[in-house]
Amino acid sequence: MENTPLLLIVQNLSATERTEARKWLACPLFNQRQDALLLFEELCRQRPATQRSTPPPLHKEVVWEILFEEKRATRRSRSGAAASYSDASMRLLMSFLFTALKQWLAWRKWASDPLEQQLALCAALKERGLDSVFQKENKVLERQLEKTPWRNVHWAGQVFRSKQVFWASASHQNRETGGNIAELNHAFDTVVALDALRLACTGYSQPGGRDALPLALPAVLAAVQEGSFQDNPAIQVYFHAYKTQEQSGAAAEAHFRQLQQLLDAHWQQFPPAEIRDVFMIALNFCIRQVNAGSRAYLREAFHLYRSGIERRLLLDDGYLSRFTYNNALLAAIALEEWSVAAELLHQYRHWLPPKDRESAWLYNSAVFYFRKKDYAQAQEILRGMDFRDVFYNLDARRMLARIYTENGETDALDSLLDSFTTYLQRKRASLDYHKDLNMHFIRFLKKISRLHPGDNAGRQALGEKIRQEKYVAEREWLLAICAG
Repeated sequence: MENTPLLLIVQNLSATERTEARKWLACPLFNQRQDALLLFEELCRQRPATQRSTPPPLHKEVVWEILFEEKRATRRSRSGAAASYSDASMRLLMSFLFTALKQWLAWRKWASDPLEQQLALCAALKERGLDSVFQKENKVLERQLEKTPWRNVHWAGQVFRSKQVFWASASHQNRETGGNIAELNHAFDTVVALDALRLACTGYSQPGGRDALPLALPAVLAAVQEGSFQDNPAIQVYFHAYKTQEQSGAAAEAHFRQLQQLLDAHWQQFPPAEIRDVFMIALNFCIRQVNAGSRAYLREAFHLYRSGIERRLLLDDGYLSRFTYNNALLAAIALEEWSVAAELLHQYRHWLPPKDRESAWLYNSAVFYFRKKDYAQAQEILRGMDFRDVFYNLDARRMLARIYTENGETDALDSLLDSFTTYLQRKRASLDYHKDLNMHFIRFLKKISRLHPGDNAGRQALGEKIRQEKYVAEREWLLAICAG
């Protein structure tokens, strides 16, 4: 049964969700097979919601044996023979339970959205010709659409569907005048524009995505540029996000400025998971500009990191990833905003996932003190830590190597580089090209440490070898040492 869609669904459910699913399966309206509920209970028992270790394999024959032991015993007493395992019957039961759980998941998703429920109710009332009741409930739907905070593509789709239902009802009542077709068309155009721009933004950064953009995109771009949808912030956000990626030079910068202003003013009109993607487009633009030599965009990147974190837009399931935590800190350090960086280091610590929290905080604390050249504090943290994350470990060892070099601690450096080599050999299967990056770092640093202070020719030759090497960590620092 391992890796079957049924077991994957069951294993994915939390304890609370399993309780809800049991109620669904226990209701005759949704499930009329008691053995399907029994199978669900047994799968939940075999795969507890709180289980963390890898469970033993689960076989259909074993589950059948548990479920039908009593039935088999009854048959044995009557016929003298045990009921044999039926793979066809077991597959049928699994399929029935799988279908019931899919229906429950779909219902649960629908039930979590009051607007979807109200839309379905209005459509049902319209289909039954209950016009007076429909008119009342349609006004409720209009109020709900107005009150919801989102103005994204999902909301626009719900507006369009509500106008479809109302237009069909109005047309049915008065075939001569019909409903307001202009409103219906505008709602449709809004959905198309939002979806085309959103998909274009997503696809533009994907491999091959630029060759598979939505067919409606050129018409949408032309309409926005001509002034349509000027009063729709969501369309404007996606338009400028797309143009920030598509354009270059001054044009891209102008669109980025517009995007910045729109994000600051209208970020609350999007669900966090959706607006997070737009924030990442803006952040990636800043990073590209910094990599191209425009350090002014460091401050823009930091502003985006800080506002995105504090608005909880860059959080995932309520937690801040250790990568975003590190990137935000590095941006503050690059700006030499030391007090801000220290505040960020401690303030955002509690938003890290519990399993990463302590190691991520200690690693980034070491980075903070190292970049500030407070080597004593950095060394105290790094010497006492053996980071489980292999890349934290690599960075920590390189930081220590740089500290020992700059402090002239030759014996400590030699010992560290030897242990570093052993670590790389032990972890080589999981490191890919990172092994070469760090092995070359060790090799060149050993050669630098053996050069005589006045050997300028040797330093120059070694510097040239460092430049020519494809993979070498801390290249700029090594070259700076060679340059004296």
